[in-house]
Amino acid sequence: SRAHDAFGRWLEGTAGERVVEYADIVAYHAEQAFLLANELGETDASVLGRRAFDALIAAGHRARRRSDQHAQLAYFRRAASTAQEIEVSPSDRVAARGFAAAARFAIEGTDEALAEVRSLVPEARAAGPSEALVELLLSSSSMTIADVDAGAALDREAVAAARALGDPETLAMALFRSHWTPWLGGDLQSQRTMLIEALDHMRASGARRLEFGCLNWLSNNAYFRGDFAAAHAYHREAERRFAEGSSPRQRVMATRARATWAWVGGDFANAVPLAEEQLRLARDLGLREQVGVSCWWVGFVLRDKGDLAGARRAFEESVATLAPAALQALRAEARAQLAPICLALGDLDAARTHAELARAEVTDDDAFTQATSRSALAQVRAAEGRYDEAEQLFVDGLGAIARTGYGAVHADLRRDYGAFLIARGRLAEARHELEAARAFYDSDLVKLEREKTDALLQRAAASRAGTRDRHG
Repeated sequence: SRAHDAFGRWLEGTAGERVVEYADIVAYHAEQAFLLANELGETDASVLGRRAFDALIAAGHRARRRSDQHAQLAYFRRAASTAQEIEVSPSDRVAARGFAAAARFAIEGTDEALAEVRSLVPEARAAGPSEALVELLLSSSSMTIADVDAGAALDREAVAAARALGDPETLAMALFRSHWTPWLGGDLQSQRTMLIEALDHMRASGARRLEFGCLNWLSNNAYFRGDFAAAHAYHREAERRFAEGSSPRQRVMATRARATWAWVGGDFANAVPLAEEQLRLARDLGLREQVGVSCWWVGFVLRDKGDLAGARRAFEESVATLAPAALQALRAEARAQLAPICLALGDLDAARTHAELARAEVTDDDAFTQATSRSALAQVRAAEGRYDEAEQLFVDGLGAIARTGYGAVHADLRRDYGAFLIARGRLAEARHELEAARAFYDSDLVKLEREKTDALLQRAAASRAGTRDRHG
């Protein structure tokens, strides 16, 4: 005990300006000093315990700042264990347990991990405004998918707690992460307003750790609204910010963004390796949700490149990875993307299974997957010859998505419906839907999407010409 304590204090005292580089080693020796002193019943065990607790909490926060959830989980769990042996305030105790629970959920994505996060919210509230309370509220909100209003209420509470705390970094986190709830409901204007408020705060306060993520989501927001020039400009700005310093999670997102722009631009020579690289980085990160979602980009790129078997494997891996009920909404979207690929491969049974499960798993408030799952099932019903059901699914999906800000999803659904109408010989109606989709994608930045739409317009024109020829 004495040796560990002495060495830790010596290292702390001699490191000078480089003390942060050795802080995790200092924390280890402080913890070992306490554990041995506590086991032996030494009189200064509680003092050593407090030093160990503070050092472990600080190490946990350093891990949080670099987005290392595995280290965050380990340090905060060890701090929570130490807190069981000494007297600490309720706010300190719930901070250790709360940050550990949030890290566990980010890693595992399981129902049990989410339940642990939510169970700690009342205790954190009782302890007063804190960074841990903000984290627990935001983690809970991100999975309140079945009730957007409830998620928004948690977000507002998190922002209020962050303002009361007065820490710029915590407020930046709360403002930024609150954007997810309006995105989920398809309210992209409100999402954009929140993201801009977060970005303005980050730049005014200097709390810029999450600026890359904010710019990346502003790019996504502009893309789905159809403002492709703004989307690409935000992407380029995020790239510059990323170059100034990055975390492992940011490396995943930055590589995914590069893969996206290569993909929609039709540059498969770069899109394929970039999509594969972002999946590798996500696996290295070791977060279930990130791995499951990263599979999508491999699937998207391989599908449009023509490798349907590879795309199917990618989305099947996503479905398996996103198995926990807590990740049901993401799994539903993976199934909605997988069903048409199975259909194109001639596997109607698999397509039916995934499309029907996507419809069963999607929540009422998830506007995005409500649309994509309807389109997937409509395509299956058309393949089964159940045309009236297919038509109704398309119409319902188009009506619902038109009330949201998801312009890109609306255009994609119009394109899917256009293909259905061509097959039914309703060529004038098909052209109406396809021309609207092409107008949305009328940008060289999304050349692939425009070309996919043009191919259907050409098919409609050829079908019309063939009809004229048959009728003289």
